[in-house]
Amino acid sequence: MPAGHQDKAGGKFPPPPILRSTQERQGARSNFRTFAQGEFRKNATVDRKDFSTVEYLVRRGQRQLELYSEPGIKNIVR
Repeated sequence: MPAGHQDKAGGKFPPPPILRSTQERQGARSNFRTFAQGEFRKNATVDRKDFSTVEYLVRRGQRQLELYSEPGIKNIVR
């Protein structure tokens, strides 16, 4: 049971660092998912028999995935 002063404070204080990092990770995951979906939708009209374009998009996607997988990258915002 919270003490009286804790009960009054309610939501005035920021969440603890552990919760904040979890929320940030969820936000980053959501942004990455939105980014990936947008890339797929943007290139959805490419003919599946156009091998050179499909191979280019696969290579480009691999490079982007490697880039965004680096430890220094925390979020993708467009």
